[in-house]
Amino acid sequence: MKKPVIGVTMNHFMSVTGSEFDNVGFSRSPWTTGADEYANSVEKAGGLPVLMPFYLDQENIKEFVNTLDGLLVTGGDDVGPWLYGEDIIKESNAVNIVRDTQEIALLRYVLDETDLPVLGICRGMQMLNVAYGGKLEQDNKRNGFWHSTGPNVPLYDLAHKVEFAPGSKIEKIVGKPCLYTNSYHHQNVLPDHVGKGLKITGCVKDTAKGLPYDMPEVIELEGDRFVLGVQWHPEWMPQFEEHQAIYRALVDAARK
Repeated sequence: MKKPVIGVTMNHFMSVTGSEFDNVGFSRSPWTTGADEYANSVEKAGGLPVLMPFYLDQENIKEFVNTLDGLLVTGGDDVGPWLYGEDIIKESNAVNIVRDTQEIALLRYVLDETDLPVLGICRGMQMLNVAYGGKLEQDNKRNGFWHSTGPNVPLYDLAHKVEFAPGSKIEKIVGKPCLYTNSYHHQNVLPDHVGKGLKITGCVKDTAKGLPYDMPEVIELEGDRFVLGVQWHPEWMPQFEEHQAIYRALVDAARK
């Protein structure tokens, strides 16, 4: 049986002398990279992961998409606020116009012109919201709360409980009304600016901790099409069946 082909988006960065990537290649050379866990999780779920390069001609995005059965939009740098009509604030971390430009074009084509299933992880969830016309909080520390686990904490450590809307896609996928997850983000979907057709179906109850709203942790498209975004990183927790089930749901949807 043919394995579903899942496109996996990548990070883009410039190698700079003295940076953590100094040993990767020549200084000032652009590089395309991605964490192995994304492709590994797709493969474990029965899919065939294909890594997406950064194209010089945006028309090649369509040619790439036409070879796919599903799409995984991965984590990475902050989403450039120019995509949702705002100026950048000093608290925003690195943004990358090369990735932002390709990824917004990719998502708008996939979401508007195809019926491919789409899974967004962390930044990928945020990009889904922006592609559907939504907005982001650029830095949730402005509301007095830091929503990211420290840098020395293992990637699989559980940070908080995400509660799911009854009957939602995510609840059916994991088979539970809630799930403990890791947490590595300081930007988030704004509840008052959710993209058209999307709904928030998973939250961390944060109002008592300083945020003026519950932290959105899952968005999904209304209706039957598989378009799902999760704010955490299930690929870093393969020892938990409920988290691997999220990747399996993408591959199963692509197989159909």
